[in-house]
Amino acid sequence: MRSLFHLVICFILYIAFCNNVVLANSSINPDNVVAGGVFDYNVENKNVEVVIGNHAKERAKQRGANYQEIIKTVFEGRKFPAKKERVKFEKTFSYNDYWNERYFRYKKLEVIAAPKDYGWYVITVITKFF
Repeated sequence: MRSLFHLVICFILYIAFCNNVVLANSSINPDNVVAGGVFDYNVENKNVEVVIGNHAKERAKQRGANYQEIIKTVFEGRKFPAKKERVKFEKTFSYNDYWNERYFRYKKLEVIAAPKDYGWYVITVITKFF
């Protein structure tokens, strides 16, 4: 039963990632899926979506970030104004691992996003290791 649950979760995440939609909640409930693999979540009594654009997906992969960290940065990170009415979110994570053959204790994510009616559209992701 547990492996079936994990299979369902993996399938839901695959659908969400293919549709550029990532969840704003750490607990995934299959009942929250609506048409087209878009997920509806309640954050502070408000449905919020975080959509990760193709450019941001590519940069996240190149720069060593994953979508859970991106979501966490958007909802828990510090918020700064950016150019063109965008917002920059920053969050530092404990890393304690190797990146490009060098050891780093921390990884800082900077997420540039544009506010939309449904939530946030992530434009790009920048990582800094130290």
